[in-house]
Amino acid sequence: MRNRQIINISLVLACILSLYGIAEAQSGSIGFPNGITVAIKTEIIPSNNSDSLGNGYSTGTTSSNNICIAHRAMTDSRNKIYFGYDVVVEKLADTEKFLVTIKPLSKPLDQIIGRNTVGNNPDYTKFTARSLPKYPDAVILDDGDTLTLDILENPQTLAKISDIIKVTSKPQKFGNYFSEREKAKDFTIDEVNLHLDTPQFSINGEKIQTGSSVSGNLIWFYLLGKGRFIFSFSPQPGYEFQKTGVILDNKIMFEHNGERFELINKSPVLGSGGKWNLWVMFDPNYRSSYKLTVDAPYQFGAVNKIDHLFDNK
Repeated sequence: MRNRQIINISLVLACILSLYGIAEAQSGSIGFPNGITVAIKTEIIPSNNSDSLGNGYSTGTTSSNNICIAHRAMTDSRNKIYFGYDVVVEKLADTEKFLVTIKPLSKPLDQIIGRNTVGNNPDYTKFTARSLPKYPDAVILDDGDTLTLDILENPQTLAKISDIIKVTSKPQKFGNYFSEREKAKDFTIDEVNLHLDTPQFSINGEKIQTGSSVSGNLIWFYLLGKGRFIFSFSPQPGYEFQKTGVILDNKIMFEHNGERFELINKSPVLGSGGKWNLWVMFDPNYRSSYKLTVDAPYQFGAVNKIDHLFDNK
């Protein structure tokens, strides 16, 4: 196995943000239509420290066949501020190398998270942005290499929050992009993920093809003019999930308001396949901040905890 290079970029935001909350590492990946994947994992050192930012959010845009941009944001709902940055990735021609540049966040927070008026969710348009005091020089990574971006340090507790960023074009079906950084552990139900693998949506037989994949304990998709649907393989206390869906191998099937919905994957939705009950929550108040069109009227994603979709801090 090829060794992966770790590049450390020491950037400290001392006392800019108020630290609080849970010490939970968050990770996720963004797959782009050009085949590039940017995976980001947040690590807290020491791992049992109670200092943390709030929820982390990532989304992406493609500016050309060789260039893609991952937008990364972390929120502090208590103080109505957020921190973020862009990861600009350019695949170098005829190589397995990428030019990676960290730049100021180019999208406002509400366009990264989306708007949701359920419960006591904050108005993200009123959050104040915070940024790095300086940005590192661009670096060249081999395919599968990672860089470490130290983004926050508490001088009182010495707790440090870092984002580990991996860039790759190697196919990896819903695997953990950071397995090499983890300790072996016992398998639990929390390790079970649902998958959307470049799904084809079908509404009453009318088909919409997509080009990306996501994986998590909960997955969701939003359709322009329909609303957002959130899926879970178990009930979620405190949220209005109903056991109205069915997973059948590579398909998700459910009905809503007299319409029949199907999502057809390229691979099994859960595990190696089978027929399973599915819990579905309809979220009519979600509004995407992206300019969706009739040609691409969808948005979908995944989280490991339902609270991460509503930011009820």
